[in-house]
Amino acid sequence: MHFRVAALDASITTPAGTFPHCLLLEGHGTSDADLGNGVGPTHIDVTTQEWYAPGVGLVRLERNEQSSAKALKSGALVMELDDWSQP
Repeated sequence: MHFRVAALDASITTPAGTFPHCLLLEGHGTSDADLGNGVGPTHIDVTTQEWYAPGVGLVRLERNEQSSAKALKSGALVMELDDWSQP
């Protein structure tokens, strides 16, 4: 994976609230794997977006995968903070 800073002052809202002044990282990577079971050699493109809030850490992550396999075309994962209180 290769990451780049997409924003230094992004804002994101999750079930835990709105987080201003976030660092937003965007990532991209590729992988080639033999998935077996008739799927065979497959090329996979992966992209991610990650929001990090000051004093909190990671508050949201989005990951998308696209593959060249007909049986496994794409997939997505979203994780976000659903509860948080300031210490």
